[in-house]
Amino acid sequence: MAARLDDTDRLIVELLQADGRMSMRKLAEDLHISRTNAYTRLQRLQDEGVIVGFQAVVHPERLGFTIAAYIAVKLRQRSWHGFAEGLANVPGVEQAAMIAGEYDAMLLVRARDARVMRDVILEQLQAMPEVLGTQTMFVLDERPSS
Repeated sequence: MAARLDDTDRLIVELLQADGRMSMRKLAEDLHISRTNAYTRLQRLQDEGVIVGFQAVVHPERLGFTIAAYIAVKLRQRSWHGFAEGLANVPGVEQAAMIAGEYDAMLLVRARDARVMRDVILEQLQAMPEVLGTQTMFVLDERPSS
């Protein structure tokens, strides 16, 4: 169920998405509210699960992840939960989504090189009992996240 958000709540989310390290003082100034009010609203947004965490956005290539691929996965009927749990043991899975259409899941996987990517696809993903098949689409270029 969606949380009830007013314009100030939405602006808090927008500002923190742009700069998750923003100080409470700066956040309150930008919102034209007191720091206490800003802190209370932020805490409520976290308690209600609207804001679930803060993280550093990194440049994958500078961390040594030189290859990325979207991998479409066909699954056995009713096996999404087991598959999703098994992904915790697969290195480099940055994102996993259940999708509708010809495939059942779409993964964004990053690896240090083609050999590691091959092992992820052939030795780990395709070895999972829930997986019927995969289709790999290599990323040729991408725009970095803000």
